[in-house]
Amino acid sequence: MPAVFKIVSRASGKPLTALGLPDPTGITQLPDADEYLRFQSWTLLPQDRADDFLIRSFDWPGLAIGLNPTDSRWLYVGPVEVAQVWRVTPIANPPYYFLLEGSNDLLIDVPDGSHADNVQIQVFRRTEHSNQQWVFLPVLAELP
Repeated sequence: MPAVFKIVSRASGKPLTALGLPDPTGITQLPDADEYLRFQSWTLLPQDRADDFLIRSFDWPGLAIGLNPTDSRWLYVGPVEVAQVWRVTPIANPPYYFLLEGSNDLLIDVPDGSHADNVQIQVFRRTEHSNQQWVFLPVLAELP
């Protein structure tokens, strides 16, 4: 069984959440709560480079994180076939990571480091501030 993680923002302390699954949907941030567990649980599927991964939904492994096909600044969960490859790069201050969209040098980013619920998550040019830093927390509870 693959390792299952919540991907949590350093700035807000909230996990990436795809509340509309199993339909293709945008990614927001919501509190770390049991009621959202299915929508906040991710696995990493290795790609050709050692630090490149598809970030897939645990409950719906045919779906993975990519860029919204109608507006590429926003994160979206859709079919694995059109998902982005993400470079998972540790920063100098472990256990945090940058999640780099491989072809454009853009990082997954919480706009303005917002702590609000339902903030849509974007990709943005590299600033390396805490709103672009993420930690992988293992999901230890049994998923429903």
